[in-house]
Amino acid sequence: MKYKRRLREEQAECLHCGEAFMRGMRKGQRAQFCSVKCRTYYFRERKEPIEKSCPFCGHGFKTQDPKQVYCSRPCASKAQQVREGNRLRAECTCKRCGKTYVPRQMAYDTFCTRECAFAWHRQERAKRRMASRMSLAAKRSTVRTFQCVICGRDFQGDYRRYSRKFCSDTCNNRAYLQGRIIRQCAVCEKDYRFGDQGTSTRFCSPLCQSEGYRQAKRESKRRRRAMKKGARCEPYKRRDIFERDGWTCKVCGEKVNRRTVAPHPKAPTIDHIVPLSKGGADAPDNVQCAHARCNTVKSDNLGYQRPLFV
Repeated sequence: MKYKRRLREEQAECLHCGEAFMRGMRKGQRAQFCSVKCRTYYFRERKEPIEKSCPFCGHGFKTQDPKQVYCSRPCASKAQQVREGNRLRAECTCKRCGKTYVPRQMAYDTFCTRECAFAWHRQERAKRRMASRMSLAAKRSTVRTFQCVICGRDFQGDYRRYSRKFCSDTCNNRAYLQGRIIRQCAVCEKDYRFGDQGTSTRFCSPLCQSEGYRQAKRESKRRRRAMKKGARCEPYKRRDIFERDGWTCKVCGEKVNRRTVAPHPKAPTIDHIVPLSKGGADAPDNVQCAHARCNTVKSDNLGYQRPLFV
């Protein structure tokens, strides 16, 4: 059970009424008044009152606020009503029927009644609707001569957007086929036409797409491992390293089997010449091609050379 620490108290004298009261002995400014009422009266009495005359009822009053104008709130509210009444006495002219009237509120200075307001808004909506219909009919009735962007033949078309470019559906379909972009696959580096069945924005087939996702996951894992070791990390592709080394294991000197993947013993893998645990960098100048078995046996040793496969 937790106990609250009890503060020490001392006896003090109120600055307003002079009565003795107990106050806490804590850090900072200590209490000087016995109650909130004494504190309020104390600061009120310090100011000298100002004598003024109310402009509405004419009675004199005293106040400590130099901005106060009226003697009380009822006088202030009645004076405001009188001011608004003087404003409302001004005559206004209805925007629809032209009738002269005196508005009940300042917001009712446009129309004399609700019926006039609703009727005026209905007329305005009807005018805008008729204007839009007339402009659309004028566009449809206008026939212009355009030139086809595919075959170059002149033809007549209306306001619609697609009819300004192509003279027929055949030219429109031909433009769609020509608009598809020839791209290069990020995995096999073959050219393919984007938009064909099974293609995507970066890969030519679903097989290359799955392989690309595996490579991206492998690259992110490699970068994260280098960052944990505090090593220098530079971007490179596994295929570029394998082609640079001629698909040859730099540990045993034999050819790797490019059709296999780990954990096959002869699958191509990336090996760090100087291991990351020994201060090596994850960069193209510190990596080499190696068999999966050779890479496992070498581990984090420096200058290891294993015998050829039997």
